[in-house]
Amino acid sequence: MPPRADLNGGLAGFLGRHAGIVRARLERVRGSAPREAGAEMFVAPDGVHGTIGGGQLEWRAIDAARALLASDRATGRLDLPLGPEIGQC
Repeated sequence: MPPRADLNGGLAGFLGRHAGIVRARLERVRGSAPREAGAEMFVAPDGVHGTIGGGQLEWRAIDAARALLASDRATGRLDLPLGPEIGQC
């Protein structure tokens, strides 16, 4: 499991401790999903604050966010269906 932010510092504390952060947000949800559209998490190279539902979806989003942090790109997008294709469900 990726390291989670200290709940005592909340989001403001997490943002204050990290220079580079990616916001991962569920833009669209179709069918059954563990979280609703608009759910988000914040990913730093060495921590995560929040959740978009866990499992393979979240792990892949964290990996993509960290790859984005390591690149010179400012934005990225994933389109991942929940199901056997990604080892979820």
